[in-house]
Formats: sequence, structure tokens, C-alpha cells
Amino acid sequence: MKRHYSLLAISLILAPLISFARDRFPVSREMMQAPDTQIWAVRAKKSGSSYRTRSITRLKGADRMVGEPTSTITSGSTENWQWEVLAVPSLMLSLKAWQDDKEVRLAASGSNEWDHPATTWEEAFARAYKVVNYLLGRPPLPMKLTLLLVPKGTAYEKVFDQTGNDFIPLTFVFHYPVAASESDTLASDGFSALVEAISEAVHEYQHTLVDTKTIEPMGKDETDKAINSEIRSQCWTHATALAVASGTSSYLKWNPTLPDELIGRKTGHNPQENPQPKSQRFSDAYLWAGHLVAKNLSAYLLERGYAEAKVEYSDLAGMNAVLSFCAAITQHPRDLTLGSYPTFQVEYVPFFSSSLSSHKQGGGK
Repeated sequence: MKRHYSLLAISLILAPLISFARDRFPVSREMMQAPDTQIWAVRAKKSGSSYRTRSITRLKGADRMVGEPTSTITSGSTENWQWEVLAVPSLMLSLKAWQDDKEVRLAASGSNEWDHPATTWEEAFARAYKVVNYLLGRPPLPMKLTLLLVPKGTAYEKVFDQTGNDFIPLTFVFHYPVAASESDTLASDGFSALVEAISEAVHEYQHTLVDTKTIEPMGKDETDKAINSEIRSQCWTHATALAVASGTSSYLKWNPTLPDELIGRKTGHNPQENPQPKSQRFSDAYLWAGHLVAKNLSAYLLERGYAEAKVEYSDLAGMNAVLSFCAAITQHPRDLTLGSYPTFQVEYVPFFSSSLSSHKQGGGK
């Protein structure tokens, strides 16, 4: 799937199945070594009312880390989610400049919640919670989320082992642009960083629900389960980004064509084909998940009238179609490594209110 944003430039997200004894990533060595690959990953275990998690961040960059993200930007709660955002002291000017920017404040003046993008961390967390509640069809598990911000271009790698009683603890680190002066607001880059952090946190949170069997894992083996979980996490990422950036001129577009990296490889499910070696299939799991998301979501969007599988952030019907599909594969899951999701099983249930003033009906029934 290709993402096209006028305001957003989200990095490649890798969400693997992690062993507490040894970190394994379902991607090729080439992808791991690529200079633009950023990694966020999680593994969770549940024992009684206790949740033990391992949160992993690997950010590539040419700059050396100076200081630690200890300055609190904001903290609060949304229903049963607690959250906090911390940054290195050198980013405080950047964060203040972004929230004081005239365009950002103007965007917040819309009369309808979805007429404009989220303009504060608090609003972004609130929207993310609403999305997850909708996708699950019930209140999500309690979570305590910590987001740490470091200067863009900084190399940073850290593992957080945490335990929470009656809640899932998660901690991830993200790049944030550095303002050169008070007049340098970096509004677009700051917004991009916010959307990336919030949507990726939701991406990883979904994996913890599968790990703890809140959502039943799908698949006959570890690799298939990783692919199916990643399919759902990518769908949750799209849904969250649409909610946080609603009303902007950005758009999402999915390409159902098999990626070049997978051409000539077998999925291993057709008994008449020679299956990939188990190690190769696991290394390709992230790519297979991305392809299957694009393939299945494109099919549903085509049925809704979107021939190009392209949805703008101001297109009410298209946005609702994406969230309806993501809710369907969450509440009525199937093993998508075995076959396509039946489009007739997707119930179109609007999430975004009909008063979204700038929507363009590109399709929909």
C-alpha cells in the first residue's frame, strides 16, 4: 500500500511477533538494514490481572542523542486509557511553536469535531480511543501509554520491560522536528509526528490484544498468526490516522498488486505449490500482511464505488467504509492467509458524523 499525504510523512512501521527471550522481526534483512526503516514492536503476556509487556523502539539517524526525554508535554486520561507525552528539553521550543501556530489554532475552530484535524495531543488521544472502541464494538482494555519524543535525525534504540496491574503498559519513542527559532513553527512536520505517534501506538496496542487473547489469534502457525495480527494492526493504523487527520487534504491509497519483493514467492497454502521455507515466510510476514490489507480493503472499496481504492480525509463515505471494513475484520475475524474476506460480511456502520462539511462523495452506497 502506498500512502500519500500533504501533511503527513509516516515512516515504515514494523510490528512483529516478539519473543521475550529473543527479539524476532518478520521482515527481511534488507528491510532491517534500510536507512529509512524505523521499528516499533511489542510483545505482551497476561497472568491473572497482570500484564507484562516488552516495548521496542529502533530509530535510525545520523545524530547522537543528547539528553533524555524527561520534560512532560502533556498527560491525562480518556475513559480507561491513561497517557503522557515527554520530550527532551531541546524540543520544548518546537512543541510550543507548533501549538501556538495560527494555522493550527484556526483548524481547531471548526464547529464539527471531524471538520478539522486534531490540534492537540489530548484531542488526538480522545479520537484514537473512539476509533478503537468502534473497531472492537466494546470498550478497550485499560492502557497506560507513554510517548517519548526525541529530535528528528537522532539515532535511538531502547527496550522497555513493564508490568501493569489491570492495565497494559506501553512505551514508545518517536522523532519530532526541531525548530530553528520561535518563528519556525514546523506546523506540517509537527502534525505528522503527532499522527505517527498516535496511530503507531494504536497499531501496537492491537498486537497486545492478540497476545493476551482478548482478540483470538488466527492462523495455523506462528507466521500465519503474525500475518493476521499485522493485517488488523495496519487497518487500525489507517482508521486512527483518518480520525486524527480528518478534514485535511491528505488521502490514503491502496495498491492490491503483489509487491515486487514477493513476486515469484509462494504463500505456502496451496498444496500444489512448493511452500516457502518457514524462515523465509516469517521474514516476509510484514510484506504479506501489507499486501493482504490492500487486496481485501481494495475489494471492499471497489464494491462501494471506489475504483482506485483511494480515500480522501475529507470524504465522509470513504472514511466510513475504511472503518467499517476494519471493524468487520476485528469483530468477525477470518484467517486471511487462506482466502479473501467476503465483502458481503462487512456491515457499513458510519463512524464519522454526517455534518463533516468538507466531504466529497467519491463513491459509496
